[in-house]
Amino acid sequence: MEKKKIFLIGEDSINAELRSLLEGKAEFSAKLDDSIDIIIDTLNAQAGLKLSNIQFIDEHCPSSIPVFTSSICVPVSELCAVSTYPKRLIGIGLYNTFSRSKLLEIAPSKITDENLLQNAESFLSSIGIPFTKVPDRAG
Repeated sequence: MEKKKIFLIGEDSINAELRSLLEGKAEFSAKLDDSIDIIIDTLNAQAGLKLSNIQFIDEHCPSSIPVFTSSICVPVSELCAVSTYPKRLIGIGLYNTFSRSKLLEIAPSKITDENLLQNAESFLSSIGIPFTKVPDRAG
């Protein structure tokens, strides 16, 4: 199976944990372009900066790339309001030490594109990360 190419943006400590967890299972890119398979925004605090991250992602890659965005502090529905491509946003419960939990939570919005959601779910399954869908709300 070909490794998925991932672009990480957000909190350095969570990004480092993701890199460690996915070592050998995924390829990481420092450049955001149309060769990326999955984008993961790990920022939790600072709503203004989080909105800027989503806008940056929208400006630099096509709408066909799913975006996991940590929704601990800001629900996905709030981010959808500022995104050019809101149908690709999927909330994910990322926090320091998330890799020690037994189950990762993902929270699609009411408008998340089903095909992009399936791509994102397939990615998590292919790398062996158990997950469950939860309602879209902060926390």
